Amino acid sequence: MEPKQLKPLELEDLLITCCNRLPKAFLIIDALNESERSPNITRSIDRILQQCSSARILISSTEELLATQGLLDATIIPMETKQMMEDLDLYILLRLANEESLWNLPQGLKDNIKYTLLEGSSGMY
Repeated sequence: MEPKQLKPLELEDLLITCCNRLPKAFLIIDALNESERSPNITRSIDRILQQCSSARILISSTEELLATQGLLDATIIPMETKQMMEDLDLYILLRLANEESLWNLPQGLKDNIKYTLLEGSSGMY
């Protein structure tokens, strides 16, 4: 038997119930901008904040999305595309250097892999 998938309102109610039982509850929402349902998530966040005084919400997102969202009671950390690209670049370099199966690849191919991943990422990973 597969576990029941909660509907969004049921999940909100569950989060509110749990938050209200704790002196402080921290919810972290990463990369809100990467979800096609960000307006629905925003409405859920607003509802949780209204009904749970112990809730503290941390959101990471790009500034483009934040400009369209009205989350006044949430702490929002804007993610700068330049910084994300630098982080992704470093991650790729480390993986190419530390992944044993990639050690013997020609440098030109490693450079091509890095370029392709960076260009295809649009600053997200």
